[in-house]
Amino acid sequence: MAASSELAFFEEHERFVALVSELGALDNALPEDAARAKALVKEGADILDKYQEQSHLLDKHMESMAKPLMDRARDDLRAIRAAHVKKSSEAGSGFALQLLDAPVMHHCLTLAYLLCKTRGWKRVITFFPHEAADLEPCVAALLSLDSEGTTHWKSRYVLLLWLSVLVLAPFPVHTIDSGDLGPAAAALAAAAEGALSTVPTFGTGDPWGGGIVGTILCVCQGCLGSAGPVRDAAAACVGRLLTRPDLETSVLAEFIGWGVKVIEATCLSHARADPGLAERLASDGAEGDAEELTARQQASPSGWDTSAVDDSGAGTPVWSGAAAASAGADPAAASGAPAGGLDVFVVTGVLAAIVRAFKHGQRDSLADAAGEAFCRISQVAASEQGQLLRSSASLRRLLVKLSQRTGLVYLPPRVASWRYQRGQRSLLDNLRGAGPAAALPSRARDAEEPEADDDFDIEPVVEDVIDSLLTGLRDHDTIVRWSAAKGIGRVAGRLPREFADEVVEAVATLLDRAEGDGAWHGGCLALAELARRGLLLPARLSDVVPRVVSALQFDERRGATSVGSHVRDAACYVCWAFARAYSPSVMRPWVRPLAAALLCVALFDREVNCRRAAAAAFQESVGRQGADNFPHGIAILTAADYFSLGNRAHAFTHVARQVATFATYRGALLEHLVGVKLRHWDVDVRRLSARALAYLAPLQPEWAASDLLPRLTAETTSADLLVRHGATLAIAEVLLSLARLSNFQALIPYSVMHNIRAVVPRAEKAGADGWAANARLIRAGGVAPGDAVVHSRLGDGVLLFEAFERAQCLRAARIHDEEPSGEDIEDESPSDGTPGRALSKPTLRASPSSEANFAAPDVVFPRMVPLLSIPDPVYARGLAEGLSLAVGGLSESVVKCSTSTLAAWARAAGEPKGDRTGLETLLWNLLLLLRGRIAKVPAGSGGEQASAAGKPSRDSTIQPDSDEPASLASQATGFRVESRLVVPVLRTLHVLLAQGRAGEGSAKDGRWAREAIPLIRYRVMRSKDPVRVMSASDVLLAMVGLRQPIGAAALRTVLDFLAHPFPKVRRITGERLFSTLMIFDDLFKTGAQPETSDHGQVSSGAGAEEAVPGGERPASWIQALREADPSETAVIGFFGCDPDGAMAILSSTAWDGDEADVVAARDVLYAMLGVAAPAARVGALRSDGERWGYPSQDSSTATAEGADSYLALVREVGY
Repeated sequence: MAASSELAFFEEHERFVALVSELGALDNALPEDAARAKALVKEGADILDKYQEQSHLLDKHMESMAKPLMDRARDDLRAIRAAHVKKSSEAGSGFALQLLDAPVMHHCLTLAYLLCKTRGWKRVITFFPHEAADLEPCVAALLSLDSEGTTHWKSRYVLLLWLSVLVLAPFPVHTIDSGDLGPAAAALAAAAEGALSTVPTFGTGDPWGGGIVGTILCVCQGCLGSAGPVRDAAAACVGRLLTRPDLETSVLAEFIGWGVKVIEATCLSHARADPGLAERLASDGAEGDAEELTARQQASPSGWDTSAVDDSGAGTPVWSGAAAASAGADPAAASGAPAGGLDVFVVTGVLAAIVRAFKHGQRDSLADAAGEAFCRISQVAASEQGQLLRSSASLRRLLVKLSQRTGLVYLPPRVASWRYQRGQRSLLDNLRGAGPAAALPSRARDAEEPEADDDFDIEPVVEDVIDSLLTGLRDHDTIVRWSAAKGIGRVAGRLPREFADEVVEAVATLLDRAEGDGAWHGGCLALAELARRGLLLPARLSDVVPRVVSALQFDERRGATSVGSHVRDAACYVCWAFARAYSPSVMRPWVRPLAAALLCVALFDREVNCRRAAAAAFQESVGRQGADNFPHGIAILTAADYFSLGNRAHAFTHVARQVATFATYRGALLEHLVGVKLRHWDVDVRRLSARALAYLAPLQPEWAASDLLPRLTAETTSADLLVRHGATLAIAEVLLSLARLSNFQALIPYSVMHNIRAVVPRAEKAGADGWAANARLIRAGGVAPGDAVVHSRLGDGVLLFEAFERAQCLRAARIHDEEPSGEDIEDESPSDGTPGRALSKPTLRASPSSEANFAAPDVVFPRMVPLLSIPDPVYARGLAEGLSLAVGGLSESVVKCSTSTLAAWARAAGEPKGDRTGLETLLWNLLLLLRGRIAKVPAGSGGEQASAAGKPSRDSTIQPDSDEPASLASQATGFRVESRLVVPVLRTLHVLLAQGRAGEGSAKDGRWAREAIPLIRYRVMRSKDPVRVMSASDVLLAMVGLRQPIGAAALRTVLDFLAHPFPKVRRITGERLFSTLMIFDDLFKTGAQPETSDHGQVSSGAGAEEAVPGGERPASWIQALREADPSETAVIGFFGCDPDGAMAILSSTAWDGDEADVVAARDVLYAMLGVAAPAARVGALRSDGERWGYPSQDSSTATAEGADSYLALVREVGY
């Protein structure tokens, strides 16, 4: 059985109950008990955190946890209340309430809050005490809490929830009001501008005599502006209090009117605070709207009575709308709002309180106020002043709730007689196959059948409500769409059949390609609600089911990703609702498309939640609809369960193969893979889809050979890169799968195989994604690279074998996540005489116990580097490119592993008995990559002529013993190199050269090195990339230790880098040259053969001192050099003159400093190191700038022609 992290029951129940009991026994007066209570709450919080996602497991034990906590809090509050009453009676007058200081009680309330947070307050408050005697102690506790502190906000939250239970006492409130809270209420009214009064305050007075109702409202209104959960608790308390039978006729309408004024004033105040919006409002005449708003508030008869105030000033603060309206013309002042005190939290709290009142109030009491409130708030939300209401998802959700509850106020509550009723439902009978026969008949009233309860008028406001709900279905936040969907279901259930059918039609139109993903998601949620309630009649299924099937495949591309997983998840919910709502006979015509679509999502969806949701809907369908509608349903559910679908690769391959064994669903699965998933935006999904086809193709091989392969071959020419890539991968995987069949050769027609062989040259033009697929295709289809070399060419003259070489390179093997495993390289693979196959089998074959993970660098490189010994030019070039891209890549793990493996192989190859031929072949092929692979075609030549360098020969992979007619540097002028290859190739050359004198080549004259130096210089001569230049410097420095004149030629080019226009290049070159001189110190001091200068003279062997004017090195040798004759410094010394002096100059010169000083120091190094320096270059910084391909700042004379000349380049290097 698969392991699961889900919990089965409340494991810590006994411990939690024990800590609750211990907490209830602690004493408030003891400090140690307070500390122990804090520790117990912390332990309880850790226990409850484990059940945040499975809170339903607490339901069975909720009473044993919540009731003791609230009982202890109730006992403490009663004791505190009794002490307060006693002190008041002894004082002879009202005694002010003290701050509530009971630490243990606060910890009990904190633990009760954690229960509400985990399970939800609606479930927890059912276990709160509900005795009427607790009403005043609870209100007194709320008044005693520190209004300016935030320490006990959790206690305030729980007390407000408890108060929402206590206010439901089934008798008039004034009968349980002792009047002892009068002084505290007066103090609260005096502090109305404090922290608890962020919303418009009530006036003074008490029309009900007792005053406790006004006190509760004053406490709650101070909490409606809170930013935390206290606001929701206050709204719940207000909603239940005002909908009491003795208050809803006198207070409810007044509170709703006050709340609407607060919302209007807040929105207008917010609009005025926005400079841009205020300017638009002024230009649009919104100030007149503000005056109209103020006049409407002043004319309103609504208001809290302020006349009932006793002589002592004691009383309960209550709102007086008329009095506040006369405060001034400003709507904010008319609402009693403090200046700047209104914000989004206030609007959220007030609107939540109104929505709660609409939920609990009676229709008759709300009939007058609901319509006006809905119209006014909707009007504000739709105007420019309502930007505040539209900017918050929570506020838009409350607006949707207000809309649906306004509609329910104007529609009589009833169970629609026209709704679909399924009849008896039995899972056992369905699974036995007797469901349709044994069940009671379902019924849906015919259209012609009259309905006795449908004869009532629909208020015009209901149409506005439905329009608001339909708009909410398009909202871009899920919580708003979900609330709107539930509202659609509730309102449609009270409408006549004709009106409800129009609502269903409007919802169905949301599932249209012209709509966004939000409309699709909201439409699916609404359809599920309508179906679940029986409001989606069977006659509508013919229009709805195709839309739902489309929603199951909804995946809209957005940039580099896509949206649509939430739509597919909601579509699965619709299918789940269909299975529960309709009888098998009704669903039978639609079972096949729904079942196929659900299985495609369950097996092949990218997201795990969608796969599991589709599996749950399919399971519900099998159970509710029976085996007749869903053949093989139980077997499919056994294979495609919750856990097996958790792994995407497992679902695509193994689970899909088990499901596809049933022919009923096989065709839909194959079509979905080919038509949808192979062109998916995610490359991993395309690869998995190709593998899935390989698993499914042997189940229907004739179809795969005659239909699938031709279709995939045609798609390889698609203009869409994703389609081409997916089709190429699929061809390779299907061929690999079919090749294991005994009749493979006879199965695939010759014409199909011929078209498959033509896929690779077409993929050459398809981009980099095609190369990984080509690597699989070549090996799978038995396409020998040599065949393509003989028979095919590309249009611009580059031979096709280069495409195969690139496809075979290590990069393709490295990128592909499922490269050849052991079973792919067995003898059963097609034998076509491909060069190197005998060597590649033991090299690539995985270990007997497990398959090789070719995604791991430490696995792939030890297997691929030995392939450099394959004596065939077809593979050598591709391997060289792949290795260079790995060694010069950006991934640290790949670079480290590839470098170490290549270095070890190079050291072994350089030994006397090593594979020196393979090493030299690799070096020559790296130079060929540096030369370039594509010839430059002159304009107008039509691709028939190459540049002056000519076309490469058919066997253009350079061999060490071949006689190359022209230098690579001369060929480079006619070839275009890929810039991404230059730095990796240079870094690879540095790795190889650092292992010894590998660059001398097999020829005694060191022809490889003589070809490499001018070619490397040519490739960096005009480069503005410092990394490329420094990589070239590393290679040349590694060649300094080679035999003469190779070392001297390399050193001359390095010295040229010291005068490079980029300061960073000069500095790093100087540092690395210093290190090189230290390494080859002995070589410099031994002396070497004389060199010939550019003037044809042999140097006299003068030392470094003779190279400096005067024979001595002055203190300021740079200044002395500036004053000397430049021609005297253009001498050529012997190799090994003064390395110590050169290192001193290198270490003392700021190579990234003044350019004139840098050039002067560089010129001295020529003589000190015995390197020939062209006289035209000495002391001339301008020439160096032009020499590197940058325009001169001082002269308009162009020297680019000379720089581009191959003759000038060779002379410059010293040949």
